[in-house]
Amino acid sequence: MNESNGQIIVDSIRDYLVQNGIDFENHDLIRNIKDRKNGRVFTFDDNIKGLIYAQLSNQTKWKNIAPKLPHIDQLFFNYEKRKLLETPASYFYEGIFKLKCGNIATKNQMKSLAENIHTLERIERDFGSLDEFYSSYPTPQLAKILSSGEYKMKYIGYALAWEFLRNNGIDGAKPDTHMCRILGADRLGFSKHSVATETETIQIIDKISRDTGYLKSYIDILFWSYCADGYGEICTADPNCHKCVVRQYCRQNGGV
Repeated sequence: MNESNGQIIVDSIRDYLVQNGIDFENHDLIRNIKDRKNGRVFTFDDNIKGLIYAQLSNQTKWKNIAPKLPHIDQLFFNYEKRKLLETPASYFYEGIFKLKCGNIATKNQMKSLAENIHTLERIERDFGSLDEFYSSYPTPQLAKILSSGEYKMKYIGYALAWEFLRNNGIDGAKPDTHMCRILGADRLGFSKHSVATETETIQIIDKISRDTGYLKSYIDILFWSYCADGYGEICTADPNCHKCVVRQYCRQNGGV
């Protein structure tokens, strides 16, 4: 891949999504990132909300979750820490399943909610504030600390740690299946691997962001929306190459 094509690819995908009425801009995480840049301070309750939203995105179709987020917010008492800690886990996972927003890990996620809240409290004690913690390390290192390090949160892997951080206004790309696949050597060829690694995906989006001036999360959402079920559904596991507006750059189609 000629890296100078990054701007063309991003803009072409954006134009396709706009022309086809696929909403990629109405995302809380983009608003949160812009708000943080403008000085917003995220509360402890905001951080819990970011955690819940990240876990809800695990191994499921976000199109089924997004319309029900106001009901999710009510179910979780608008993320008031005291009420969450006083309420049995069964109330939350039964409520999530009733809303048809559950995934394979939902029950265990909710059983671990109190422990994860206490982990956030420990970070707050150790650093003085969660924001001070976030400013103490590069974002990739934060994701590792939260997913496998000293402040490991239960049922939060590396990709979900990125989603958690983005939900709290920290810019970056979530290296999920869609992103790793579309950036890999078998598709757009930004990576030398058939499917880009998580680390490569982060680095590739960082580079495209520097080259284009777009937020990393904005680029991520463009690519994700182009791929995901219920959104663009173009660069899926079984891609719809005949509809693809960047197929001339794709190895799947003999592109550059």
